[in-house]
Amino acid sequence: MPALALAGARLVVIPLVPLTGAVLAYLSVTAMAGLGGGVMTWFSALSVLSAIVVTWRWWRHPDSRLWIRDKDRAPARTLCAIALGAGLTVGAFGLSILKAPWTGFDARAIWMLHPEWYVQGHAVTVATLRNPALAFSNPSYPPLVGGSVALSWILSGDETDRLGVVMVGLLNAFAILAAASSMVELARRLASSTDGDKRRRLVILGVGVATAVVLMVVVFRVGFPFVANGYADVLWSTAAVGAVAYGLVLPCQSANMGAALILAAVAGATKLEGSYTAIVIVGLITARALFHDRAKGRFQHWRARLTAGIATWFVIGAWPSVARILGAIPDKPNAGRRVGDDLARLHVSLAGSWSEMHLLGVAVPVAVLGVLCLSGARRKAALGHDGWAWSALITELAIVTAAYVVGPGDIATWVRHSIDRTTMFPVLEAWWLTATWGIIAVSEIRLVRGHDSSDREWSPSPGVLPTQGGPSTLPPVLC
Repeated sequence: MPALALAGARLVVIPLVPLTGAVLAYLSVTAMAGLGGGVMTWFSALSVLSAIVVTWRWWRHPDSRLWIRDKDRAPARTLCAIALGAGLTVGAFGLSILKAPWTGFDARAIWMLHPEWYVQGHAVTVATLRNPALAFSNPSYPPLVGGSVALSWILSGDETDRLGVVMVGLLNAFAILAAASSMVELARRLASSTDGDKRRRLVILGVGVATAVVLMVVVFRVGFPFVANGYADVLWSTAAVGAVAYGLVLPCQSANMGAALILAAVAGATKLEGSYTAIVIVGLITARALFHDRAKGRFQHWRARLTAGIATWFVIGAWPSVARILGAIPDKPNAGRRVGDDLARLHVSLAGSWSEMHLLGVAVPVAVLGVLCLSGARRKAALGHDGWAWSALITELAIVTAAYVVGPGDIATWVRHSIDRTTMFPVLEAWWLTATWGIIAVSEIRLVRGHDSSDREWSPSPGVLPTQGGPSTLPPVLC
């Protein structure tokens, strides 16, 4: 119900339902650690409370029911059904690797170990957060993955790493589908703002669905093998990409902002680098919404926009605050003596990042050409300026680079073992930005139809001139 209330009844709400449940699991672990009780008790209470709040909101404010308000609802439903079928098919093939039992090293040391603490309740969770012997497991990591796995263990009675890995793989697939659905929404927006005929709109919508499918395949390829071995990097990276797409690219509407904030909360509640990136993304989304309302002269919604952004920040910051109050062991991404000065570490980190970021060599020229040639089409469709999304990408790269430079340990070993995961968000974001400009370019292509003989351009025969009194015999270019 919270997903439906925030994002509306459309394609993206289908993957947002389990992802919102994962956010509730994160809040349940946070409440359990800080206040006591059990994970399942808090999850049930928060689920009922959220349903009551949504029901009360819909009853008191009927205009807050974010249903699809298109004039042609049947084509919208058909498009969503086609896109959903294609997305589920790609997701099923992408997760077929789960047929082979495979649990990664970090999955065993972090993501499948934390649920063991949460299942046992408040006392065990607090003790493990403070235990120096468990520093290798990063106890202060946000508990979205651990809480979701713990709930699956409690409900099924099967406390195995195998079930936990499958659970994380499903969350990854839902985040991928949610991010890819933004291309379908983008195509719908461009088709509705196009002055062309029905045939042209169908082409735009078809390109949107095809682009969403291709991008899902790209994520499964870029995220291999982390998409199905229990790692959480694909989850926060694709959720952050979806938050940028819905919050900073698509039109500034309540439903889009709601979907973006849910995805930002997922990214921020999954991993530390996701938390820092999500805080920036939420700030950019809020700033864009406020600037948009100011430009339109609509100030009645600014309080709601600001409250939504602050509430998302509160969700992301809830666990770090509780962990600090409880005296949890701070995260140490690398152990040992610090090797190299800041300049040397900066060089190694930038070299490692570039080894993964070759796509920027394509994405940057495409963005420049798009701004020069297609800005009018982007403004006509009320899409966000490209600079908003690029700001999120650049900020994440800056955060990762700063962590490598000021962090402990041997920078070369650290970069070699983690750079493919820490740069996953900017790599995927570069794909999304390039695909966005591609769909906009397709929407500007005019389809040429065949003309009958009466519409053909007049072409004089050699030696034959048009008569003075027959303007209809002049070539169209002269008319």
